[in-house]
Parts: sequence; C-alpha cells; structure tokens
Amino acid sequence: MNAQPLYGVVIALGMVGAAALIAVSRFALAENLFDQPLTAKQLLETVLAQPAVELSATRVLSGKFIQRRYLNGLPRPLVSSGDFILAREQGILWRTTEPFASEFVLAPGGMTLRDGDTETHVSDAERPALRTALEMLFAIFALDVARLADNFELHGLAQGDGWQVGLRPRSGGLAQVFDRAVITGARHVERIELTTAGGDRTELEFAGVVTRATALDATEAARFRQ
Repeated sequence: MNAQPLYGVVIALGMVGAAALIAVSRFALAENLFDQPLTAKQLLETVLAQPAVELSATRVLSGKFIQRRYLNGLPRPLVSSGDFILAREQGILWRTTEPFASEFVLAPGGMTLRDGDTETHVSDAERPALRTALEMLFAIFALDVARLADNFELHGLAQGDGWQVGLRPRSGGLAQVFDRAVITGARHVERIELTTAGGDRTELEFAGVVTRATALDATEAARFRQ
C-alpha cells in the first residue's frame, strides 16, 4: 500500500508544470516571520484581511499539487504530484497520479485509501483524531484564523501582494507531527511547508487552484462516497 498520500494530507494538513508554478521568490521564508506574533484579530485585520473574507464564502476548492519530502539520510526529496478537492460539507479528496496512482478521501465518516484494486476504510470510531485532522486542514485552506488560534501560536507578515503565516503547535500532540508550519499565498494558499523538530521537511505547492461558492456536482460527490 502506498502511504504517500496519507502522510501528505494528514500532516499537511491541493496542469502541474513549470509554467503553472508560482515564482520561487514568493515562497522564500521571511527570516523574521516567527518574530511577529499576532492574535487572531490582528492577523485578520492586517495580513489576511482580503483573502480570509473571500475564502469565507468558499464551499469547494480544487487544484493541482506537488509534494516534496526531504528526509534526513536521503540525498534527494521524495516527490509526488496529483490533484485535490476540498469540499466544506464532504471533506478532502487527495489523488496522487505520480509516481504511483492512489486516492485518499478524508470525510466526516472516516478515511478511505484506494490503492490500485485495494480499498481500505477507517471509521471515525476507530480513529477519532481523523475529524480533528479534517477540521484543521479546512482551517488552513480556508484561513479560518479563529480555529487555527485554538491549536497554534500565530505569526504573520505581508509581502507585497502576498503574505506568509507561521504556525507553532500549542499542544504536545501536534508538536510530535511538526515543529512549525509556514503557509504562503495571495488570494488563497499557494504553499505549505512543515518542518519537524528532527529537521525533516515536507513542502506542498499548489497550482491551478479554483474556488467556488457552489456545492459539488454529482460526479464529484460520487468520489467522496465511502
């Protein structure tokens, strides 16, 4: 079973091509980002004033992703790519197309991993933390600052027409997954970087992102059924 999509979605809590990617300069980490602690109110009134308003009405967000995992001891990153759909009512669908095809669905009723002819389902009752993971991922993509503030120390900086938000986990549980997160974007989230205390790093870059205020169509909704 290919665990790559599960790792990328659960902790990250997304047409990929060189022409579609945002310029690398925007993704450079601002050196003083984590020197700028902010309250949720301050973040909404300054750094995220415009994008948070626009995303608050979003019901569905879809696009393409590239994921790179930099692990200690490996000379090159592990790279995967694919597409994703985030639906406010239904959950998250994360489909990896390269290097191996698989599909991961995280929904209010549980988690399903489709890998070739194999399908594995885990219910909320078996893994109650799945609902928390789902809510946290939506909070990141929808820039739900009030919810993020419950679990993270908030930091933020405006960068021209873009912005960066830094997150440090408040709880020991989340801190075991990652030490800090840096979210970069403009109108929406364009990149997420997760760093562990041990130095491992996961980068997720998004392109071709489309937001809409309407619900999933019948074909899209069928992919979320478990």
